[in-house]
Amino acid sequence: MKRYVRVHLKSKDFISISLGADSQEWHRFNIVIRKLGADLTACIQSLHTLPDVLASAVYYSLQLNNRFTPQKGRYVNHAFVTKCLKKVPELATVTAQLEAAVQVQGFKHLAALANQSKHYSIVFPALNADLTGARKRQYMLVFPEFKSGRGSFPQALVTDFLPPLHEQLSKSVVQLGHALNTVLQCAAQSSV
Repeated sequence: MKRYVRVHLKSKDFISISLGADSQEWHRFNIVIRKLGADLTACIQSLHTLPDVLASAVYYSLQLNNRFTPQKGRYVNHAFVTKCLKKVPELATVTAQLEAAVQVQGFKHLAALANQSKHYSIVFPALNADLTGARKRQYMLVFPEFKSGRGSFPQALVTDFLPPLHEQLSKSVVQLGHALNTVLQCAAQSSV
């Protein structure tokens, strides 16, 4: 997006482009925003899957599959593994870290974006133009406000929304890894 803004919007009127006055520029902008929409959707889907991927790693590495089996037609996912872990008190630290992965700020919004794009339609980003000069950057990508089965979600600037979520989820992965490693080391030492 930065390149597009630098090359194509620096000396042009975004309002006329967005209203389609210059059909060639409108076409170019439409391609760029659709590609960005695809990339951002992939990013959202990837971040949204992390808790389920972590849950599967916990489930199989702790051999919970020998004690707990999902009901027919169900999957090994975050909710199922968390429920299993709560039945094993000695795994409380792992349980807490796995639960923390979905309690990061903004995760419900992320989940709603992911599920909306998976089951209904993609929430395409928009290019927000500050024509007042009040912002440091004139052009910024935003996820527009949308409604889902879980409620209404406000407009969110991509740069304010995704980087903190990525950082928080990355920390959750590391912290869960440490908790899991501790449990596995204790199990290995007690079996020796």
